[in-house]
Amino acid sequence: MKGYSAADSTAVNGGEKEIEGVFAIDGDRANFVPVTVGISSQKHFEVLKGLKGDEDVVSGNFKAIRDLKDGQRIKVEKKVSKQ
Repeated sequence: MKGYSAADSTAVNGGEKEIEGVFAIDGDRANFVPVTVGISSQKHFEVLKGLKGDEDVVSGNFKAIRDLKDGQRIKVEKKVSKQ
């Protein structure tokens, strides 16, 4: 997984159940991918299942991620991470 993002959850079947996941970047679209989360902190989380490991994921503040919808068009900006 390239980059970090807060784990999100999305309602399925009209809001009956929430599923944890991330939004993977596919061209100019954000696609919701259900994941199983392991160890987490306020800024990072461990993805145990759901991603292959080479995906770019959407990151941003809580409101931006919370309002994002599966398949929604996004603007992709590449940032160089400081190591």
